[in-house]
Amino acid sequence: RELHAVSPLATMQRGYSVLRTPDTHRVIGSVGDIRPGERLEALLADGRAELEALRTEHEHRTEGDD
Repeated sequence: RELHAVSPLATMQRGYSVLRTPDTHRVIGSVGDIRPGERLEALLADGRAELEALRTEHEHRTEGDD
């Protein structure tokens, strides 16, 4: 039960997703990893979606902001 709570699928079922490139499956961790016009793939709890980045914008956050 505790193991399930921290599983990637359980996290995705709470509304999170994994964003990656569709060809190399490189996981995107920052807007700096994305170019406008780039095609991406979002992995969700119940499937996946193909996306295209329209623009990127850095959000200036400080440690502890949530």
